[in-house]
Amino acid sequence: MLKEPSISESSLSISYVINSSLEQVYSAWTEKKEIVLWMGGSNVRINNVEADLKVDGKFEIEMESPDGVFIAYGEYRAIESDKLIFSWCWKESMVDESLMTVKFSPTADGTLIDLTHEQLPSKQAVGYHMEGWISSFKKLEKYLIDA
Repeated sequence: MLKEPSISESSLSISYVINSSLEQVYSAWTEKKEIVLWMGGSNVRINNVEADLKVDGKFEIEMESPDGVFIAYGEYRAIESDKLIFSWCWKESMVDESLMTVKFSPTADGTLIDLTHEQLPSKQAVGYHMEGWISSFKKLEKYLIDA
């Protein structure tokens, strides 16, 4: 269930409740074999995920859509049992990295995910990322219900 998102010129915040345990949701964000099953917009397929889940570890996610193949990559800055902080960049982009903070909290209805994506280069980029993350949350929810 999506709560009211918040946006600014260079950042977005989304809160989403998924009817699954914190452990299941956290695993879906940190296990390569699970990330490939849900991340990306509604018309995006994940071809490959590489991730070294440790502070200063790197990740790379190859996404394919009707518009082509895109690769997101970054570095984990903090890894806790209820929070991930990592940089987010697009290969072949001249844009500097942005910063992601994803917090996980147990609720009576499952798990609340609070995602903040900061340091985006423009309001247009904020809109594209908002659309992508909301679609990803919907795919994540379906994946966890079907699992």
